[in-house]
Amino acid sequence: MQVGGAGQVRGAESEIVECERQLVSVNGQPCTLSPREFALPSCLVQGSGRVRTRKWLLEQVWGREQDGEDRAVDTCVMRLRERLGRDSEVARAIEAVRGLGYRLHPRGR
Repeated sequence: MQVGGAGQVRGAESEIVECERQLVSVNGQPCTLSPREFALPSCLVQGSGRVRTRKWLLEQVWGREQDGEDRAVDTCVMRLRERLGRDSEVARAIEAVRGLGYRLHPRGR
């Protein structure tokens, strides 16, 4: 997987996420994502491999602070992986960091 300029993520040639243009393509077909499902990888791309806490992601993507055990981020990641295809390189690159949050791993897992 490659993270390129202009917020582009490329897995295999068939998997492309272009953050600035808000385009997602899997196997040459457009993949429809909700605004939050799209915003999540966009935030991770901007993090350049840094771990983004669930609290930070809630503030950036949902515009709210965390109250208690909020699983909104985990649920969104699960749906995003399903839409991209669990075996896709881009979906596998969204790495859970136990007890902290998520990061975009440049080489997948």
